[in-house]
Amino acid sequence: MRYPLDNPVTTQLFGENPSDYAEFGFPGHNGLDLVTYAKPPFVYSISPGIVDKVSWEAGGYGKYIVILHPGNWLSYYAHLDTVLVLPSQVMDVNTPIGVMGTTGNSSGPHLHLGIRMNYTTGPYKGYIDPLPILNETLKIEYFLTNYPKPASKPAKPQTPVSKLVGTWKNKTIYRMKRLF
Repeated sequence: MRYPLDNPVTTQLFGENPSDYAEFGFPGHNGLDLVTYAKPPFVYSISPGIVDKVSWEAGGYGKYIVILHPGNWLSYYAHLDTVLVLPSQVMDVNTPIGVMGTTGNSSGPHLHLGIRMNYTTGPYKGYIDPLPILNETLKIEYFLTNYPKPASKPAKPQTPVSKLVGTWKNKTIYRMKRLF
């Protein structure tokens, strides 16, 4: 994981300013707003993934990008000035995906970062607070296994983090699964 901007400053936290987001059907801010004074203000993917969507919303996100990550979670990068990627493009964390801006419903240049699980239940319609994930105090694996699942979809079986390979010199050998 990495922050989507170099040397970011947080300007609005998840859940803040409920009255501003009622018109969008949220009980508060559904992401994390960040600014940077780096020149140029490149935006990066917070984790490897595939560009799922590049779009525009005049009254909302403005120019924005959605990236699909392993584990079927999505990251949203909104209010961009410039988009530097195309749908289906494979992304790593060191390639710029866009440039911070102030498009859509924005009061000034910043990046809106949203993280969404692949369903729309709950008051935030699947959006979760990005800050614990970026700070690595909680891992994506926690959310994938512990976040409430919608009733219509059956829960996936837990995948083991290691696989028994065999024995060598009377010792059991396991192959560890990469989580990120």
